[in-house]
Amino acid sequence: MLIQTALVGEAVSDGGYAFLVADEEMRYLAVSDGACALLGYSREELLDLRVPDVVVETDAASLYSEFLRERSQQGLITLRRKDGEEIVATYDARAARVGGLPYYVSLLTPLDISLRVARALSRSADLWESSEALQAQAAQQQKRARKNLRSRES
Repeated sequence: MLIQTALVGEAVSDGGYAFLVADEEMRYLAVSDGACALLGYSREELLDLRVPDVVVETDAASLYSEFLRERSQQGLITLRRKDGEEIVATYDARAARVGGLPYYVSLLTPLDISLRVARALSRSADLWESSEALQAQAAQQQKRARKNLRSRES
């Protein structure tokens, strides 16, 4: 069993997966190399942080409280990297017990799209919709102008 535990530990740490282990106080206790790479922190820096230091959501504390009650949580989350860039990732978080103590393990999978790109795309979609609305208004105004012109000609 000890060999299996060591192999799993090494695979998680070195396998590129972004795993973070936290306690009930939202302190990070263990992080994988993949989590360090994803968030741009060294292992030592991440271990000095708490969940709200990385999770951008305004209700991070209430999300974590809900997770502690439910013991499982999945979804999309916005994270802040060390360089300030915000990224979106899926997460799968589960409660675990080791030696009778509770720990909370999260697996993060970054989306290939950054939050800046998502916001830019959203603005583009808004501009496109505004453009279509303006075109529709212009078409209506042209129609009224033609109608007024015809009524003056008659």
